[in-house]
Amino acid sequence: MSSYKIIYSISNILSRISWHGLPETAAAEMGYRFRTGDMEGASSAIVALMDELRASMDMEDILRAFMLMDVINSEMLFNLIGDI
Repeated sequence: MSSYKIIYSISNILSRISWHGLPETAAAEMGYRFRTGDMEGASSAIVALMDELRASMDMEDILRAFMLMDVINSEMLFNLIGDI
C-alpha cells in the first residue's frame, strides 16, 4: 500500500468523523475498537460509523490508516521530529 493511499484513507476517516459531529477522540476510540474487536461500551454513533467505514473501505486500508494515526498521535513522535 502506498503512503498516498494510507493518507487518503486517514483523510476519509477523519472527514467522516467530522461529518458525523464526533470529537477527535472518536478516531482513537475507533482505532482501538477496530484493532481489538472490543465493542463493549461503544456508543451507537461509533458503531454506526464503524459499519459505514467497513462498507465503504477495505479492512486493511482501515487498519493501516489507524496505525499511522496512532503513530502521529503518539508522544514519541515529538521526540522524533522535535519541536516545530
